[in-house]
Amino acid sequence: NGLYNNSIFSFYVDVILVFNNLFVYHTDSYISMQLINRYVIIFERMFYEMVLTWDNPLPCHDACVVCRINPYIYTSTLSKDQIMEITNNGVAISQSSLSQLMNQSTTDLIDISTLPLDIYDNISTITKANFHKYIICERCESYTHLGCLDPPLLIPPRTEWYCSGCIESKSIANVHINKTAYVISPNNSNSYGQVVGIEQIKQTLRFIVEFDNKSREIWSGNQIRHHILSDEIDEIINNNRNESSITFSNYQLKNQSFPSGYDFNDYDAVCGLAKGYTTWGNTYLSIPPNLLHTNSIYSIRKSLID
Repeated sequence: NGLYNNSIFSFYVDVILVFNNLFVYHTDSYISMQLINRYVIIFERMFYEMVLTWDNPLPCHDACVVCRINPYIYTSTLSKDQIMEITNNGVAISQSSLSQLMNQSTTDLIDISTLPLDIYDNISTITKANFHKYIICERCESYTHLGCLDPPLLIPPRTEWYCSGCIESKSIANVHINKTAYVISPNNSNSYGQVVGIEQIKQTLRFIVEFDNKSREIWSGNQIRHHILSDEIDEIINNNRNESSITFSNYQLKNQSFPSGYDFNDYDAVCGLAKGYTTWGNTYLSIPPNLLHTNSIYSIRKSLID
């Protein structure tokens, strides 16, 4: 009911506080510690996929992390690219059917029931066979369709399986809105830089900006937003044009916007803390070790007995 006033930072901090309290008072139980650590990993994954991935959030916890399709909603429409991908994977269709498909609009969703019969039958068979079979990550318990794997699988592997998020240790640097932003130098209006890295330094989000003279600086989120260049200059630089002839001061700064419910400062604040899929093999615990031993249930009981 809006008790956090749309502050994802406050919500995240409260949840982590609960987990830290559980760690403190259950150090005497190995099984409890393992379960708590598992729950933290799952929470971090869900928070990363459903909240921090603002432009394409996961619709529910057990949706496929690749195609993002909600397993509880049947979708009878596909894009032209999705249909082409299926038909290119060894599906036999007639030339006339292929020509009819090519005439479809690239941007519009296509009702699969309106497609030629040979394409419709193949799509129905493939989607039913692959998109109702999941494989679950042993670490973060994320769901992935067998048909969405690269390469696709027909049956789940018999050994332990880990998702690409855990293997690649995906972090805030993979989803932040300014992860590759171009900025104008505050000291030279004809010099530009680009964000080449994002780091969490002392629980604060910092951006590594490399300028056209190969020098690097560490910027805050506010600095990035105050000097970020418009999409127009992004396109010019990405097309490898002659940057030396560009007067960057002639271009407007980018007016960024977030979806409703997000705030830039709040988002950057929580990105300084959230771990995503990182810290593989490390503890999530942020409580000092001396506090652990003096506040565990075992230690409290022992002190009472003594």
